[in-house]
Amino acid sequence: MKELLNRIQERSEVMESGEFRDRSDEEIFELIWKANQLEDEFDLTYDYLPILDSSVWAACHLSIDETTDAWLITVTKEKDDLKFIWKGWRDPCPEDRIDKIYSVRIERELVIKTIKNCIHQLEKEYKQYPEMG
Repeated sequence: MKELLNRIQERSEVMESGEFRDRSDEEIFELIWKANQLEDEFDLTYDYLPILDSSVWAACHLSIDETTDAWLITVTKEKDDLKFIWKGWRDPCPEDRIDKIYSVRIERELVIKTIKNCIHQLEKEYKQYPEMG
């Protein structure tokens, strides 16, 4: 979370690309994932999209935890907002949401404040529990 906060707070320009302009959520999502795929993994539906540098994927994908992620999640910067686009990936994602795209656009400062509050709360509560060894 702290790395994400730093990226959003200090380096949010890395989450922008001219290739995102005038694209649908599906196209932006595909551009980001395509930047980290092998050619045989590309979705042929989006064959017309360019292949961006892998730095786009590194800057714009969001992973909560590889073992529990049931969603593929991206975040991009649009003006003073952040756009989160996510797609149902696999179980335990509800079956009727797998392969469906969702998005939301949120003020960048609100996202920063929310992440800071979350980190603060976690750090405060963590002190109450003994370390597991």
